[in-house]
Amino acid sequence: MDKVSVSICCLTYNHEHYIEECLKGFLMQQTNFSFEILIHDDASTDNTLEIITNYEKKHPELFRVVKQNVNQFSQGIQPFFKFLFPIANGKYIAYCEGDDFWTDPLKLQKQVDFMERNEHIQICSTNYNILRGNRLIKSLRKTKLQIFSQYDLILKNRTGTLTGLIRNNFKIPNYLSEAAIGDLSLLLFLTGNKGKLAVLPFNSAVFRVNEKGIYSGASIGENMQKGFSDKILFLKHNKKDPLFLFYSIIGYFKQSSTYFIKAFFKNSSANFRYAKIYLKEISNLVQVYLRKSN
Repeated sequence: MDKVSVSICCLTYNHEHYIEECLKGFLMQQTNFSFEILIHDDASTDNTLEIITNYEKKHPELFRVVKQNVNQFSQGIQPFFKFLFPIANGKYIAYCEGDDFWTDPLKLQKQVDFMERNEHIQICSTNYNILRGNRLIKSLRKTKLQIFSQYDLILKNRTGTLTGLIRNNFKIPNYLSEAAIGDLSLLLFLTGNKGKLAVLPFNSAVFRVNEKGIYSGASIGENMQKGFSDKILFLKHNKKDPLFLFYSIIGYFKQSSTYFIKAFFKNSSANFRYAKIYLKEISNLVQVYLRKSN
């Protein structure tokens, strides 16, 4: 096989307690192809950048670091799309945030081998675990290869950002910079036009529940609203697709029903409120769809 270059893209912000474990996960990768490590530090106020800079000095042939003086994410800018993906040289892009880490030294090799054999697959991910404090929790655990379409993802997100590997063969649409949850918007975009997502049945990484993290540090309600806004964002900027609307409604109705059941058995006002929010978002989604001209 010809050499295949992979660009590992990593976002960091105040990850001084975690970033070294993340970088070691990149450096331990055993591959028969070259890879580069691209890091965007979003104006960290702790020692994160100093740690990254030390690794950059030790491995100048691998590291390229984008350093910010002003935090970009707080201004509504998605650093993956704005700063890292545009400078990625690899045929493939792997991504992982600085508070998560890889555990399998053959992660990239296995994923690239699979992608080389399956040209119809646009995204490849794997199983992963969750680290909550000192407690390791089994999370996504597929026991066999599974292939998903965009409509499957609408019903349920089947992957984790920390394990993703994508083909670097697309132009980043401008609207992605407006996304509240960058990975969801990217998945919807890449699986459009019949693109497929594969989840490989091996464990390659650990997702750290970080109370200061972008996703795990937010409340359930906040993350729900981000997901809603990204679905509407995709709908506004892509071709009108009745199946996208249909599966979105089904997914929201299932989530609403789940929260209503929880509210009933647990006598929980919060779950009841979440259930009503999902029903309201069905109406919002339909209105946006009907207003689209094509």
